[in-house]
Amino acid sequence: MKRTMWFALSGIGAAIAIASFGCSASDSGAGASDDGGTSPSANENENERPGDTTSEDGGGGGSTDPNTPSGNRTFALKAVKLQQVGRNGDSLRIALKGTDSSKQTTSMFVRFRDKTDNPVIAIDSDWDGIADTDGRRFRFDTSTLGTPDFTGAVVQAGLYPIGSRIARAVIVLEDESGKQSPEMIADIANQAIRGEGEACDTTLVADRCADGMSCASEGGAPATCHAGVAPTLSQLAYVRGASPRMLFRGTEPDQDVARIDVEFLDAAGNAKIVNLSGDPENPDLRDRFSIALDPRADNLGTIFFRENIASSGFDGVVPKVAATVTDAAGHVSARVVSSVGAVPTRTNGQACDDRGFDACASGSVCSPGLPDVANKCASVGPLRTTKCSSAGALDPAKGMTKAFGLTSGASLWDPPAGCVSNDATGRPESVVPLHLAKAASSLKITTAMPETEIDTALYLLPSCAAQGTAALACNDDDRGYTSTLSLENVPAGDYVVVVESISMRGGKFGVSIEAK
Repeated sequence: MKRTMWFALSGIGAAIAIASFGCSASDSGAGASDDGGTSPSANENENERPGDTTSEDGGGGGSTDPNTPSGNRTFALKAVKLQQVGRNGDSLRIALKGTDSSKQTTSMFVRFRDKTDNPVIAIDSDWDGIADTDGRRFRFDTSTLGTPDFTGAVVQAGLYPIGSRIARAVIVLEDESGKQSPEMIADIANQAIRGEGEACDTTLVADRCADGMSCASEGGAPATCHAGVAPTLSQLAYVRGASPRMLFRGTEPDQDVARIDVEFLDAAGNAKIVNLSGDPENPDLRDRFSIALDPRADNLGTIFFRENIASSGFDGVVPKVAATVTDAAGHVSARVVSSVGAVPTRTNGQACDDRGFDACASGSVCSPGLPDVANKCASVGPLRTTKCSSAGALDPAKGMTKAFGLTSGASLWDPPAGCVSNDATGRPESVVPLHLAKAASSLKITTAMPETEIDTALYLLPSCAAQGTAALACNDDDRGYTSTLSLENVPAGDYVVVVESISMRGGKFGVSIEAK
């Protein structure tokens, strides 16, 4: 997304600053809940863990010997398992068992190695799309704080592609203060690939079916690999508006959907040639009658979804569109045609669609805004109050300067106009209440943390009830896909930090503040 810094200068001075953290995006945030809740942390050094600092005794830099006299603490790994997972075998699941008598463990630090124990540069630590380091910290998918003996796990998508040099990992536990346990080394267990008619694991952990096949059970029999089938495009909506939208949703049993081809049509259904760029000197976008979209980012297992936002006025030039979906094996769905029109409107209490194929009336949202549940239109005010009261808090006076959570569910706020590309609305977000016990001469808020795995927008509201238009500051993509706000002369009081997902799917994040 574009880099943007937007400010409202009503009573608060503002200045731009760039964060300089050297950590990478993570797969998980402890304490995350499906409603976009957050969990706070008081660790001031969480972004300063080195990527490869191993001490003489085998522990990570700053490690704590579990047998030292300081409280006779027990802090150690008991077991580690690394498993290649996923439909394409490109994800890595890291699971462990550990013990911590102080009950303060929150995460693991992992360093990747090849089969001869050389470091593998596999982590993008500055969010620029290029791997530049061999290790990073992962917070567990479920919080382990307060538990002396625990299991923890993370799944990192896209970390283990075909041909990857990663063969094993060096792992240590980390607690809230940044101390590390002695390390443990584990090899990666690879998925078996099954052929047609062979038994298969529907969870895609122990094995997966060969490309072009799907794992399914028929008539209550054990699941086996079946020959692939064409995807089904079950819904296509073409919605009129200031930023016209195309919505695509369907199913793909093989879980290998590759692209959506969209044709531009006139009112009679004939091919319509369009200059997409508006620039006659741009041959790549001039005189096009179709486009190809990548739907993989928002896939949910066998379900695929894609939203495409067109430029203003596109719906006046192209009155109809048609679409087909193609999978990796070349199977093509039936062609579906849709004319541009208004999205259907629902009232409070009526069933609604969480992906925007219909809309709730003004002042209402589709709640809880999650797939595979019964969503209904509900008033936005009470939902905002509930979300603010259930979220973790930031309070620098009490050392609570970091929080971790999940953007998901109904969109209760939207960034102010001009902050994000295409002025995207209706995206899932999470909120983190911020309390300033005293005025701050400078305040920096950032999602540039290892726990942030999504493209974020970040804005600060004066209260929970405020609209996004009341934001005191807003930023999209200050550094890579993370966001940072810097403000000056901020009065004491209570505020709300909103972490917005740029994609419809949402995901996990970390946010930190620095007040002076």
